Amino acid sequence: MYGGHVGLRTPACCRLAVLYLTLFSGLLTLLYANHPPALAQTPTPTPTCTQPNDVDIAFAFCDAAHDDLAGDYSSPLKDVSTDGYIPPVILKAIGWFETQDSPIGGWAQCVSGYPYSSASGCDWGIMQIYSGMNCDDPGSQFNTETQQQVKYDYRYNIAMGAYILKKWKWDWHQQNGHIIGDGDPHIAEHWYYAVWAYNGWTVGNSSNFPQWDACQYPNSDVGCAYVDKIWWRAAYPPSRGGRTLWSAVNLTRPAKTLFPRYEWQWSSWNWQIADPTPVHRDSCRTCLPVVLKCWPDILFFETFNPIHEGWVFYSDAPGGSLGEYVHLDSRGRTDNHSLFISEGSHDYTSGARITVAVPSDGTPLTLSYWHKVVGTYGRFEVFIDGNRVNLDAAGDNWRQNTMAINPDYTYDGQITLDFRVASAVIHTVSVLFDDIEIRIS
Repeated sequence: MYGGHVGLRTPACCRLAVLYLTLFSGLLTLLYANHPPALAQTPTPTPTCTQPNDVDIAFAFCDAAHDDLAGDYSSPLKDVSTDGYIPPVILKAIGWFETQDSPIGGWAQCVSGYPYSSASGCDWGIMQIYSGMNCDDPGSQFNTETQQQVKYDYRYNIAMGAYILKKWKWDWHQQNGHIIGDGDPHIAEHWYYAVWAYNGWTVGNSSNFPQWDACQYPNSDVGCAYVDKIWWRAAYPPSRGGRTLWSAVNLTRPAKTLFPRYEWQWSSWNWQIADPTPVHRDSCRTCLPVVLKCWPDILFFETFNPIHEGWVFYSDAPGGSLGEYVHLDSRGRTDNHSLFISEGSHDYTSGARITVAVPSDGTPLTLSYWHKVVGTYGRFEVFIDGNRVNLDAAGDNWRQNTMAINPDYTYDGQITLDFRVASAVIHTVSVLFDDIEIRIS
């Protein structure tokens, strides 16, 4: 028996293992002293691209037309201010045509959660933005933040398309003497060159290029050059969800012989041409900013001014001039100016069209107007908003008429009212209209 503390002894083999383990642990400490092992990273989720609804897209086009989108974005994103005005129907038609072959149809920003691009992967979103998106000169690329915004944000995509159309196409043509009429940006027909250049300023995109000789315009856009396809689409807007996407604007197409047919003509061509008449204005709002939807309770047209944005005078007379059928007359009701529509000895109609912006929720409207029949022989018909209206017989007195209307609302709140007359064969009719009010109920 031993007195005192009795300790347990570790076998020699175990002591050797402990020694080796200590030495190995020290070696690891030296190896990773300056290079600690990386921690596990949480994968960054891939952003989801959500397709906006048509109402939001329509209003975004309206904002872009008035240069009211750029202010919502700041550095490091590219500034997309247009510093000007673009007729909204031009942007809407481009946006639809550029993506009409997508799985969801036109105005496609996102498909199945991913940004929509062309088969080449070079063109992105509703406006199919190509420039700056990594498929051309490396020195002209947008930064990564801008490229991502173009792909995922439909408003920025539309703003970028408007920026390219205005700053890179329209401005360049104006500066180089490629001018239609007086180069007024509020006239839709004046954008023919800029729209042409949006797809490529080449003789191959000239409507007079031999490849487009089979163009079926105006019956369809089959076999037509790019710019003529956009012109046709502006006049024939698509419908989706039971509603037309925008109010039709029957843009006048310049004669194709005004443009070069062959490459050798290109550099010496005279690009300054007269207005293709009639010209058209297009507007999509009644006040700024559109997001406030500050619609007036009454839209009043007391004077029929030919340059009023909301009015487009037109005639379906084959080969006839517009002035023969629609003009301002000095026999006005209160200001000695009224709309004079004359129709005679034909089976077609003539008249005036007013396009205005009202609430897009289908709010009932009431139309009030004064009319005066100044000459008629035999049978005739008057149509307002597609409805036949009975007017008084010929006479010198102004009469007021009020009617409820249920117009075809577009997604951005536009409506189009037609004031037109049609006579039976061999008969004539002339009617004055004045003091038109559209009341929002």
